[in-house]
Amino acid sequence: MAAGPDPIRSFQDFFRLVRQSMAALLWPDQCLLCGAWLREDAERGVCTPCLARIRPLSPATLCRTCGKPGLPPTGTGDGRCPACREAPPAFDAARAFAVYDTSLRQLILHYKFKHQSRLHIPLGHLMGLALATHFPREEIALVTHVPLHWRRRMARGFDQTELLARFLARRSGRRHVALLKRTRHVPPQSTLDLARRTDNIRGTFACRWPGKCRARTVLLVDDILTTGATVNECARVLKEAGAARVLVLTLARVELD
Repeated sequence: MAAGPDPIRSFQDFFRLVRQSMAALLWPDQCLLCGAWLREDAERGVCTPCLARIRPLSPATLCRTCGKPGLPPTGTGDGRCPACREAPPAFDAARAFAVYDTSLRQLILHYKFKHQSRLHIPLGHLMGLALATHFPREEIALVTHVPLHWRRRMARGFDQTELLARFLARRSGRRHVALLKRTRHVPPQSTLDLARRTDNIRGTFACRWPGKCRARTVLLVDDILTTGATVNECARVLKEAGAARVLVLTLARVELD
């Protein structure tokens, strides 16, 4: 039996559209980064020059597993960072569009915390570039995302990672499936020190439909990768559900010492 519409999501989406429409009437549209008046880019919230100034990560010096930048050029050693050699993660590879620096950080903060859900369009375009750059030959069967808990989704009005994943799936001609669900509400990872993040997130996710990912390559989408604890837990759950490979794609990567 097909599931009916989610009344909570419908309610949230309606009021998100109302809020954005009122904001468009009350305040002239300017680029969220430089303040320039927007014309052709008005529906996106950021001008083309500002978007073009965000420098993407080059594949040449990334750990071939976790995507950490700063390694010797490809062809030296085994291409993995010390952390991945010592404790290989559950995912097969993780990549990000760019480092979490000033411009991209500002856009992500506007997107998540200032009701700028329209930014999923330009940010989704950046993720599309990253997908084409880092996973050009992967036979990806499904695109899924790291979900918010329903309480946090209700407070925010939308799930920022779900919007990105759906946009990316449409642009790349792939199917988006919400494979994962949150089983409990935990403190946001960003509020915890690095040592506590793995314990905080363990046991937080479950796979809704194991049969849909069995023996398939899944692209897991998130907004920011810091320690990798969240995407690693999601990948572990997907692998237990039968996924053959799990590739991770994020907008940004935080550079840790």
